[in-house]
Parts: sequence; structure tokens; C-alpha cells
Amino acid sequence: KKALGWDKYRSWMETNREVVCEGFSTIECVTFPYHKPPRAYFCMGTNIVQKREGGGVKWVGICKKTPVWNRMGFWDEVGISRPIYNGGVGGLEIDESSSSPSSSSSSSSSSSFLYVARTDCPNRNPAHCQADAQNAYLIRNLLEAEKESSAVVLVNPEMSPAYEWRGVFGSVSMSIPEHVKMHHDHHQDILLKKAAFSGGPMYSPHWQGNRDDKSCEGKSNLLMDFQKQMVLSVSESLRTEYPKFTKDFCGWLGSEMRLLGVSGSPNTNDNAGLHRTVANLGTCTENGGRIVLVLSRHHVITHQGGTTLGHGRVLENLGAIIDSVRHKVPLPIVIINPGKEHYLIQFGLSRMASVVVGMHGGGLWGSARWMTPHQAMVEILPIRGPGDTCMKAKMVGAKYKALVCG
Repeated sequence: KKALGWDKYRSWMETNREVVCEGFSTIECVTFPYHKPPRAYFCMGTNIVQKREGGGVKWVGICKKTPVWNRMGFWDEVGISRPIYNGGVGGLEIDESSSSPSSSSSSSSSSSFLYVARTDCPNRNPAHCQADAQNAYLIRNLLEAEKESSAVVLVNPEMSPAYEWRGVFGSVSMSIPEHVKMHHDHHQDILLKKAAFSGGPMYSPHWQGNRDDKSCEGKSNLLMDFQKQMVLSVSESLRTEYPKFTKDFCGWLGSEMRLLGVSGSPNTNDNAGLHRTVANLGTCTENGGRIVLVLSRHHVITHQGGTTLGHGRVLENLGAIIDSVRHKVPLPIVIINPGKEHYLIQFGLSRMASVVVGMHGGGLWGSARWMTPHQAMVEILPIRGPGDTCMKAKMVGAKYKALVCG
């Protein structure tokens, strides 16, 4: 544990925890001090009652709120103190009028630790998806809960894939109704000895870092241990769902990607037209399937509600760049827009890359999580930001180079 760096994280947790509700149940919240202003990273509870209600469940803390309850807006952020979704119930309520649970409560549960996660995985953005699971890995270990006896329920999974969650928890429920079916198939209340509630993934020590000098240097044994567990889980899913990818990767590239012609590439002035294209495919077999992975972006991505993203982070001449360097690169050059690919394909291509190249964004952050010391990343940063992927890449041992525009 010392070699992995847990002592540092445990010291941080003990320094930044405070009781927000006290009684038969005890609820404590842990502050993430590196966010300005400080935010609650996660809250943990003992003796939390899980009750069946309608088609779902709710969690009840039997305790009296202290003056710091919700001081940092944690319960508003986590979205768990109100109904989670239409047609179901899920939330945390506080019962300040009782001193003990009803006599019908069962002291047994199929899991000794329950983690309730509010996920943030929009449009298959792998950086957000993995941040959720990394938070879960940190929190589960900080609370000294074993994987095999731990369960997670995702109260609003959106597009969050289950692959990485299976690397952290013995039982994964992708919705509250699924959790009811797996862990609460009767109407008797269940007393949970240990539970934790997660906030948003953007407030976490592994995400923003905890070095004051922002040096972005050095590997994180802790993050590499997390990655090792994730790779086992995700690789198995890749082998099952995309068998040709793992058995004949070069053949998969030839059947799934469009070839870039010698005289030009399709729609070279449009990143969307370059999605799922490959140059130098003939070099694949001789190089053991290693590739250069280029992550492209659309000019505009429209989300539900009319929000648009993507302006200012597009290489206008990406096709021309590929044409000009393809004869100098002895590897297949694969171009994808990661937001349009299945999560498992994003993972697989990132693992096969000798070099990952792209404009700053969630695609690069996601790829960095899966990289190894034998890989390198080149990140193009518009106007010196927003942020960079240096820490994420170097924490897993990968080499990193930034090209700053402007």
C-alpha cells in the first residue's frame, strides 16, 4: 500500500473529512481541497437503511444534520437527494425524528459495501467515463472495501459503459431497477453497514492532480495499478464483442477502415470525412499491428438541448498533413473521431498505438488513461489550453510532447 501511494491519500482523507449527520447513522463528507472553492469529493455513511419504494429504492440516514450539512452543495451536485429518473425512485433522505431503524430491517446484505455513483459520461467521452471508475477505485480502497464483496449502482448511467466498473466491483448494476433485482428482491429493509455516495468526476485528486508545482513529472503507481485492473476487464470484453479485432487486427483495419489514396484523401478539408480512414495499411503486418493513432474532431458537435462544442479545436488541414508525412512514417496511420466509436474500439486502438496524436480534448484524455511506458503522445494545444494531457500521460509512464498554437 505504501508503494502504491495509499498513505498519501489516506492522510489527505483524514485531514479533509467532517461529520455532516450524526446519530444511529453517521455520514461524513471528504473535501477535495484542490478545487477552488473546495468541493466535497465523496460522502460515506455507516448504518444506512435501504428501503424499497415503488419500482426502486431509496437510502435513509437516521441521524441529525450538523451545521455543515451540504455546506459545499454536495447533495445538490450529486443529484441524489431528489428523484433520479422518471418512473423510478432513488435518493438519500435524512430521518431526524427516529433513533433507530424499524424492526423489519434486515442486518444482512449481499454486499458489505455499496457505492452509489452519479456518472458523468456524455456522448461516450472516455475521459469522463474513466474518471467515474477511477473515483470509485480510489474511494473503495480508501474505505478498505474488497472488490469481491462490493457493489455499485449507477443512478444515471447515461452512456456509461459497464466494462471498467467490472474491474472495480464484484457486482455492477447499471440502473436502480437492476440493483433492486440483484440486491433487494424482497420488501424488507436492508441495513447497509458501509456505503458511499459519489459527486461529479471533475473534482478528484487523480483528475486535477495534487502537486502544487504542476510539474507533470513521474509515474503514479496507484493509477497504474488501477489501469492494470481495468485492462483485464476491458480486454476480455473487447475479445468477446470484437473477436476479429484481437485475432487479426491488421485484417480488421482493412475491412473496417477506408484507405487513403496516394494522391489525396477523402474530403481533406473536412475532419468528418477523414473518420475511419487509414494510410500505410500495407505496413501493418510487418510492424506487429502497431499504428499511429490520429484523433480528429468535428467543427461543431451538437448535444441535446442545442449546446454546440468543438469550435477552435479543429485542424483545418489534417488531410493535407497526413498526405505530406505518410511516406515518412513506417506505420499505418489510423484516423478516427473517438466520439463516434464504440468505447471498446477506442480502448483497443489506443492500446495498439505507438504514438497518439490529436488536438486537446476528451479523446486524448481518454487515450492517455490506457497508455503504457512504451507509447508516446503528441498533443496540439490551441492558445495554450484549455489544460493539457501531460499529467494523465506521464502518470501511466507514457512519453509526452505538446505543440502549442498561437
